[in-house]
Order: sequence, then structure tokens, then C-alpha cells
Amino acid sequence: MDRTLVRDLTALRLANFDWTRQLRSIWRDPPYHVPSLHHALLDDLVEYFARKTLDRDPVDEPLGRLIVGPAGYGKTHLIGELRRRIWAMEGWFVLLDFVGVRDFWTSVALGFLNSLQVRMPDGRLQYDRLVLNLASLLAIDQEMMAIANRRRKQPQKLAAELTELFIRSLSRLYFQETGAHRDVIAALILLNSDDLDCHSVAHSWLQGMNLDATDAGPLGLLGENEPIKVVQGLSWIMSLVGPTLIAVDQIDAIVSASNSVASAADNGARQELQEAQSIVNALSEGLMDLHEKKRRAVTVVSCLEATWKVLQDKTTVAVTDRYGSPASLHALPSCNVVKELVAARLSQAYVASGFKPPYPTWPFTEAALESAVGFSPRELLKVCDEHRQSCVAQGKVMECESFRPGEQYADPSPQDTERFDQAYADELKTATVDGLMASEGENQLRDLLDAALRLIAKHFDLPDDIDVAVQRDPDQKRPALHGRLSFTLRSEGNREQHYCFLSLAHSNALVFQSRLKAAMTASGIDQSLKFRHLFILRRGDPPGGAKTKTLIEQFAKAGGKIIPPTDDDLRALVALRAMAERDLPGFDGWLRARKPLFQTACFKAAVRSLPLSEMQLCN
Repeated sequence: MDRTLVRDLTALRLANFDWTRQLRSIWRDPPYHVPSLHHALLDDLVEYFARKTLDRDPVDEPLGRLIVGPAGYGKTHLIGELRRRIWAMEGWFVLLDFVGVRDFWTSVALGFLNSLQVRMPDGRLQYDRLVLNLASLLAIDQEMMAIANRRRKQPQKLAAELTELFIRSLSRLYFQETGAHRDVIAALILLNSDDLDCHSVAHSWLQGMNLDATDAGPLGLLGENEPIKVVQGLSWIMSLVGPTLIAVDQIDAIVSASNSVASAADNGARQELQEAQSIVNALSEGLMDLHEKKRRAVTVVSCLEATWKVLQDKTTVAVTDRYGSPASLHALPSCNVVKELVAARLSQAYVASGFKPPYPTWPFTEAALESAVGFSPRELLKVCDEHRQSCVAQGKVMECESFRPGEQYADPSPQDTERFDQAYADELKTATVDGLMASEGENQLRDLLDAALRLIAKHFDLPDDIDVAVQRDPDQKRPALHGRLSFTLRSEGNREQHYCFLSLAHSNALVFQSRLKAAMTASGIDQSLKFRHLFILRRGDPPGGAKTKTLIEQFAKAGGKIIPPTDDDLRALVALRAMAERDLPGFDGWLRARKPLFQTACFKAAVRSLPLSEMQLCN
């Protein structure tokens, strides 16, 4: 093959036209940001935030803002850019992911906790910056460092002395508020402890859990706990050293579920209908109540227009007293915006490969880009990727003159199938899985599971009206989940199915309880909500103790399952990830034909719970 053609094709193959913005990407600055996309709305939101949060102790909390638009119009992209700008203004950013909402305030508390544990561009956690800024406000920086140096090898005493220092110092300036939020302040400081028990107790407390007095009392957590008190306490503490933007996302799923189930209520789904509608009612009231509980914060809700209409109709209070008028997102308005979006995705690949294209959007011509005006950003990226895949499959780059509906690719030939079968067998022989299921191997297994879920999504041959997405939680110190596989059935009112995964190898009972509870909250599993699933990957029995036993019983009753992956399972994951990284033409077709992950013990349980007839699996 001509070397020029190989070079051109290699450059195009590197282009990333992934059309789904994951929640994880909200926390990262994308390498392909397009400033002109929704720029007027972004500027308006940032100006409103800056103006309305100047006062550290405002008499009235600013109204929330509402962003509505169809799926694929860039709501998640906009939230990510808001996060970047708020951080640049030294503000706090809290993401409330309600995809698994079951109890409103429990989900909000977990959202605050998870957001504080996200790493910022300078490498520090939001939590670290909060504690350091608070120490600076209280003028206790030097005293804090002296205690840290003196108690360096005594983590429990270090945590106790730092907690007492912060509470005493806050009491001098804010006596009443400190008294009201004393336990939240203590838990916040304890969260940074190197002592596993201290950290786990704090992590549980900041989720709103009530703990045994024998665990919480010695650490100074003395009162009754509940999630709404945690949210109020954290919001007040954060308000002292900066304003907060609270982004509410992923609320469409439960509202769509309540509508979809309602249409099938006469077919035995009444219990699920009642539970889903109960959650929607609580979500509606909770979003209104959040306005009263937050401090020095602006809430920004993004959802479908139909979702907001449902929530509006459910609430008993005046929505206009808490949220402004909706701002709508629109389709790509001009060829220039289309060009910017495509060129941004291509430029990174071309620079990385040292390739200079004939024009910035090559191989997508002006005529093709003109035909995409009026598309959603998601539609544009999908058709661009379809053309990229077509070029890769044919072994040459072809200029795209206009965008056509997605092409169907043929199944791999017997020769290709044989070639991939052999490659898979070779990778299995060299796959290394030592230590992956130990608690120390959590980060490596987390990356492996993320890759596996992306591959399992390619095992399906889905019709155009079913979307599949893989979400990985942000890079947190203690993520609530390690991955989520979601299906959206557009023809059924955007009904969704969710399959959540967490590797949990810890033998410490407090750590196990804290992590399992967070996973149950994030996934929202419930016996009545059959569209939500949670799988815990673990070998061996869980830790002992009455509290752990009760939590596991609740987990099982809600439909959760514990799956023990075998070494053969892990080798399959490692082997398939290695094959995927080579980006060989025909690999996706081989995955659909062979479905290798469906043969692993750790995914068989998950596959059995999939609505296979709806997913239209190929045999």
C-alpha cells in the first residue's frame, strides 16, 4: 500500500469522535473544547453566578437556573465547561448525579462528598483546597502544620487535635453555626485521616449514615445524623471560603421510567410504577427544598424539557420562587460551528501523528459540513465516526461529500474470525492478573473494568432507537461505583436500564460498609425498580459483624448481587483490552459475532439480567 495512504489512514484512525460525554469528563478539561458552542448561555450563567454569590452571607439565596434541551444537544458538555470556569474563579463545584436517585437527600449528600474528592488540575482534591482555605480564613495555618508535624506517626491523635482546632477556631467567629454543624465539621476533618477506621467513619458520616456509638463517639461524632444535616453543614462550611455551583444532572432517567411504567401498569408493573412515581415526587420537592438549604450557591439543573414539565406539575410550591425561566439549547446553528466541532476532534489526532491535512476538517468537505447544520452535536459526531470507520474498513481515506445514515458493516469473514480467534488465544496466554482482586489493586481493576464495559457494549447489535453508554465515575479517592452500563430505549419514552459495578475487596468492616452503602445509593437499586442493577465484584466472604450482615441483607433484598471473578475471567478482560488497544479493522464485528465476555463467569450473571429480547442480540 502507498506510504502516503497509510500515513493518512493512520492519522484519521486516531481521531476520537466519541459522542457521549461521560460524567467523568465533566471533571476534566477536554482537549477539543469548542468555544462557540453555547457560548452566550455559558457567559450568561457565569456572569449570573459571579454577581449573585459575592456576599458571603446573603439575605436571600440566588434563584436556580434551568437548562433544557433534547438528548445529544450538549448539556453535559456545557456543565463541564461551567465547572472549568467556576474553578478558575476559585469557586466550588458540586455535581449531583441523580441517575440512581432513590432517596433525594441521601443522593445529594453523596454528591457533595464525591465532588469534594475529585482531583483538580493542580493535583489537589477539592477537599484539600477547602480545608487549606478554611485554615487560612481562620488564621490557623501554622498551628495546623505544627500539629501535623508533631503527630505525624499518630494518625488518630492527629485527627483528634486537628478536629478540635478547627471547631474551636470556627466557634470564635461563628458560634451558633458551629454548634449546629459540629459533627459535620468533625467528619470533614477526619476524612483526611491516614487511619483507615477514622477515614471510614467520616466517609460514612458524610453520606448521612447513623453509626454505632462505639465507632462514632470516640471520634467526636455525638449527635443524630441524617443526610439533609450533612448537606446543610457542608454547604455552610464551603460558603465561608467561596461560592458554590451545584449542577444537577441525570434526572431524566427516573422521570422517563415513571412515565414508561405508567403505560404498562396494567401488565403487572404497578409496584414499580408506585415506587418510581414516589421518587419523582420526592425529587420534585427536593429540588425546591434544596434552594432553602444551600448557602451562597447557585443550582443549575439540566434536563429534557418534558422532564422539567413533569417536575413542575408535581411540586406544591411556586417554582418561579426558586428557579428562573428555562434556557433552551439549540441544534448546531451554522457551518462555522460545525467546522469548529469537527476540526477540534481531528486536530489532536493529526498533531499526534505529525500529519498536515489539506484543510482542517479533512476528509469532511465543506458540502458535508453544510449538510450537518441543524444536527445535534451528538448526531454530527456519530456520522463523522461512521465515515471514519468506513475508511478504516476499506483501508483508505475517502473524502466525505455529504452525511448519510449509518452504514451497516458486514460480519467478519471466516478468515478474519480465525485470525481474531488466534489473536485472542495468544493474548490469553500472556495475560497477567496478579493482585487485581486485592484491595491494593483497585485502581488497576477499575481501569480494566472500564475497558471491559466499553467492549461489552460492542457485543450488541442494537437498532437505531436504542443507545448504549458506559459511564465511569470521576477519579475520586473512593468512587461510589467503578462503572455503569446503560441502555436508553428511545422508542419507549427514553426508558433506561442500568447495570452498575464496583470491585470491593476490603476486609475492614467499616470500609466495606461505607463503600457498599455508597454503591447502593449511587445505583439506586430497589426490589421494585427492576431497571436498576448492582454487581459487587469480590472473592471470599465479606467482613463479619452484625452491622455488615444487616447491610448485606438490605443489599440482597434490593436485588444486588456479589460476583466472584475467576482468574480466567480477569485474563479474558486483560486479553480483550490489549486487542482493543490495537484498533484492528473488523475487531468490533468479531466481538458481536463471538461475544467473548458473555462467556466469562463474572459477566454471565449480568447478562442474564439484561432484557435480551429488547437488546436484539445477534447469535
